[in-house]
Amino acid sequence: MNSNRINSNPALSICIPTFNRVNHLSKLLLDIEIILNRWPNEIEVCISNNCSDDGTNELLKNFSQYSNIQYKTQIRNIGAAKNIIEVCKNSKGKWMLLVGDDDRIDINALGGLLSNLELAIDSTWIILESISGQKKIERKLPTICRVYTSQFPKLTALKFGATYLGFMGLHVIPREAVNSNLLLSAEDMYGFPYLAWFFNHAARNQKISKFSSPIIIQSAGELALFWPTKDIASIFYKFTLMSLNIYRKSKVSKGFLFLMTLRQLYSFHGFAFNISWKLKDPAEFNSNIVEINSNFYKELNNFRIFTAPHSFIIWSIKILPLKFFKIMLPSKVLKHMYELHQRETKMSCENNGVSRGL
Repeated sequence: MNSNRINSNPALSICIPTFNRVNHLSKLLLDIEIILNRWPNEIEVCISNNCSDDGTNELLKNFSQYSNIQYKTQIRNIGAAKNIIEVCKNSKGKWMLLVGDDDRIDINALGGLLSNLELAIDSTWIILESISGQKKIERKLPTICRVYTSQFPKLTALKFGATYLGFMGLHVIPREAVNSNLLLSAEDMYGFPYLAWFFNHAARNQKISKFSSPIIIQSAGELALFWPTKDIASIFYKFTLMSLNIYRKSKVSKGFLFLMTLRQLYSFHGFAFNISWKLKDPAEFNSNIVEINSNFYKELNNFRIFTAPHSFIIWSIKILPLKFFKIMLPSKVLKHMYELHQRETKMSCENNGVSRGL
């Protein structure tokens, strides 16, 4: 690990967890080189190499001359979630910006964020906009209230839900949020540490704000968002269980816990993922959906009483013929699902089934 630093307490740590994507990482590091030269004291870069065997370590050694970059190579693959936790724990910045190894950075927008961080309260969690391809995707904070109140962070979490905030490049994470979650295990986080940190942050009524410009260019390497359709449906359930688990451990009010569980359980995205899976592979969907949902309901424990309508909807999706969805769904939705399935097939063939795992 390179440990010589210009500034031991930078404003921002750019944290990059990586595994076997040396070609995409090399492109991201072109942005990093410009950033390190432009802001040598304000920014550090931390990289955790999850025991890659594709030349990643050799690539990183080329950047050993920079005193504001550090990298660590894990002696074994520790899994995606723990790799994210490790890279954040090894950083020193007041805030952390997680960047996927196949993403890119808008350097000019990053300068604007640094200016905003100079005025921000240290414990503020900042949500960014993002760019995927050529399309700007806005994640707007709800206009529930114009000033911060003790309930505002919780209302924000209810408005967004876990699925909407799943891209890690949307989050500028305050150091305090990570330090307050050190006792949470990777299992508590169901594979998504930054979302667990966010929900815990909201549950403790810490501040949440928004930066109006996108900084992370999502999937610049055209590898990201390659989740098999079945996995997308399962990931939604993980989001639900993760948010519920964090709120249980945060000891928040039962009323808020109830609302958050229902918000996740009956999210439009959850049903849409299941319909998309059925359209992609009806036989696989029909064979697996009942078992997946049964296991999911068991983990809800005391909240199983609220799953009856959800179970009815899932059974309806299973029983109804494909023709029903093709007739009832808007053509724009069907087109989007078809393009998703085509991309999944194409990516599976080109990358030998390489998924989004880090």
